[in-house]
Amino acid sequence: MLKRLEVKAYGRKKGHSATAASAYRAGEQIRCDKHERIHDYRNRTDIQFSTFDPRFDSRQALWNKVERAEKNKNATVAREFLIALPNEWDQERQAEFSLEFVDMLADNHGFAWQLDIHGGKGENPHAHILVSTRRYDEDAGEFTEKTRELDGPRGGGKMTSYWREQYEDMVDDWHEPEFTPEQSQKYDQMLRI
Repeated sequence: MLKRLEVKAYGRKKGHSATAASAYRAGEQIRCDKHERIHDYRNRTDIQFSTFDPRFDSRQALWNKVERAEKNKNATVAREFLIALPNEWDQERQAEFSLEFVDMLADNHGFAWQLDIHGGKGENPHAHILVSTRRYDEDAGEFTEKTRELDGPRGGGKMTSYWREQYEDMVDDWHEPEFTPEQSQKYDQMLRI
C-alpha cells in the first residue's frame, strides 16, 4: 500500500493564484476578482469527490477572500496537502478518511480548506487538500495571522514530518480489519491457544 503526503506552497511570485488552484482541483469555473479572470476547468473528468469549508458560501467566495487577505505582491496565497489514498478503499471510504484528516488539520491550524479527490479505483486515487495560509476567524469573518508554523525548512519541515506521521498512522488504523462478532470470537480463541 502506497503512503504519501506532500506539502506544497502556491505563491504569487511564481504566478500562482488561489482561485486558479481551486478551480483546477475541483473541476469548476471560478472568477478571480483580483485578476479579473475566469478559471474554467469544468472539462475535467477525474474528480471523484469535492467539498469545501462550510463557513463559506462557495469556493469562489472562499478563495477570492483568501486573495484579498494577502497584500504582498509575492505572497504565498495557498498551501496544499497531497495525500495518496488506498486503492482498496471505495470512494465513500476515501472521502470519509480524507474529511477526517482535513478536520484534524483545520482544527490544529485554523485555516480554511477545500478537499478534492482525484482518480478512482485502480487510477492512483489521491486527495488535494487546498488550505489558506492564514487562520480564519469565523466570528470576525476575516482571515487573521499567517500559519507560520508551516513555513520554511525549520517549522514547515517539522510540521510536514508530524502530519506525515499522523497520516500514516491514520491509514494504518483505517486498514485494521473489521471483524464480525463471530470472527472476533474466533480470533480471541486463537490468541488464547
